[in-house]
Amino acid sequence: MEVNQKAKVETSSELAEIAGDHDSPLQAPSYFLFEPHRISEMMEWKNIQRVGAGLYNLGNTCFMNSALQCLIYTPPLYNYLISRKIRPSFNPLNEMSKLALSMFSQKSSQIVSPKEIAHNLKYIGKFRLGRQEDAHEFIITLIDKMEDVIIKSYKNKLDRRVAETNPVHQVFGGYLRSQIECMESKYISNTYDPFVGISLQLDSGSTIEKCFRQYIQPDMLEGKNAYRCPLTKKLERAKKSLTIHEAPPCLILHLKRFNMFGKKIVKNITYQEQLQLDPYMSNGGRASYKLYGVLVHSGNTCHSGHYYSFVKNSNGVWYKMDDSHVSQVSLSQVLGQHAYVLFYVREDYDRLSPPPQIKKTPTKKEQQPSTPVKKEQEKNTPTIIKAEQPSTPVKKEQEKNSLSTPSKPVKSITDSPSSSLQERTPVKTPSQPFADDEEMVAPKTPTPLEEVLRRRKSIIEKRRLGFDPKLFERGVKASITGHELQSWDENADLKKQAEQLAESITKSDNSRLKRSRDLFDQSLDKGKIKRVRIKKDPEDWTNTRSKFQRAYEMKNERSKFEMETKAREDRD
Repeated sequence: MEVNQKAKVETSSELAEIAGDHDSPLQAPSYFLFEPHRISEMMEWKNIQRVGAGLYNLGNTCFMNSALQCLIYTPPLYNYLISRKIRPSFNPLNEMSKLALSMFSQKSSQIVSPKEIAHNLKYIGKFRLGRQEDAHEFIITLIDKMEDVIIKSYKNKLDRRVAETNPVHQVFGGYLRSQIECMESKYISNTYDPFVGISLQLDSGSTIEKCFRQYIQPDMLEGKNAYRCPLTKKLERAKKSLTIHEAPPCLILHLKRFNMFGKKIVKNITYQEQLQLDPYMSNGGRASYKLYGVLVHSGNTCHSGHYYSFVKNSNGVWYKMDDSHVSQVSLSQVLGQHAYVLFYVREDYDRLSPPPQIKKTPTKKEQQPSTPVKKEQEKNTPTIIKAEQPSTPVKKEQEKNSLSTPSKPVKSITDSPSSSLQERTPVKTPSQPFADDEEMVAPKTPTPLEEVLRRRKSIIEKRRLGFDPKLFERGVKASITGHELQSWDENADLKKQAEQLAESITKSDNSRLKRSRDLFDQSLDKGKIKRVRIKKDPEDWTNTRSKFQRAYEMKNERSKFEMETKAREDRD
């Protein structure tokens, strides 16, 4: 009887575990590295600005340029890149932030060189400068490396679910649900896998919708591939289906245009500006997207051809980005391309509400009687849990001053596209143990004319002095670093001296830049130099003797010596 009771207990515990795994939901993370409501605030452009600069082709880098253009014109990623703190060391996230700032800070006629990313392609993935690579593979690898930079900044080991809450993964990442349903016991097993981009086959579809239907088409597991049911513990017939459980804010669709031999599949796949993922979502979910980027490959194989892209600017106008060439195009021209990668941004991203904050126990200073006006407001307003903070006399004085004086409007981070970085005080939360997500303020840089006027003003202030210590110090430093400055003439025109000083500095800077470009070209041409092995002269070979030759010579010398000694003895 005791054995039977134990068996019943074991079977009941197994059934309880199986019932817990039946149709299990996606596990929520214990905490967030980057709050989801902050992503929702970055889904749109902060301000309308003109189109960014083109990118130089540094030798078969069209795959990299077209991919970088599509990533930079992703609104939430761009807003995050320009707001974070840039570290001096090299990593893909820092270089993307620098590139985002430089592309929109330059004039429309100027071109930006992504040489830092091009020179470090081997650190991003198995890419090599000068060789044609796959643009989609570069996009996925670069996103993965940017995630690794954020995750490695945390000292403690992060759970997989927590690590997936980094800002880059929250922009491009979603979750697929693989569901297996047993046809006999109706047991359902769910598996959730993260994804960054979806790859669609082009076999049986001429539109994006038909490719998605083929992607989520269920399969029957039977015969040798039958499913072992945990309830019946037998091989049963089951149905396996794949759906999108959580749609990402920005969706990357990869159309598989290359077969296993590298040959291109030239097939017209029609796509629209609007995309609805409702039929492909699990549990009746909804997701609507709008097109903002198209990456195109022209050529016959994956190892040859040319890449270029179409992007949608903040003003709603489409532009063609063909390396350094930037031109305006129409929407009909964008929708008529043989697309290789499509970029969509979500329109109904609903994570707008901030997470609830933990209520703290009030101190003695905080336990003060509330006024009747506050009581009426508390009755009318709904109850929201907020963290209370102790009010100090300094804060009360600040509040009085703020009430008496009108508040000035605060400028946003991206008010001026041509800006340089400057730190500001970060706002840290418990979900941000490290300072990787700190925001930066980018003030307006002075123009060359303003710089000359500023120098002239400083000269006029010191015109009575016969000796200018700051100018002397600047001249000494310039002579050390290679700048050549003219001598100071007290009686000459001050304006001419300021202009000559500015011209000399700009000329020396231009010469230094030219020298760095020459060194850059030499470093690129190093791989083309053929190394020839230097052969030894034949004289060196005659001087070298083997051990057998040395033994033979020693033997001859010994025999000669013996013959000479015998001849001497005979004479004596």
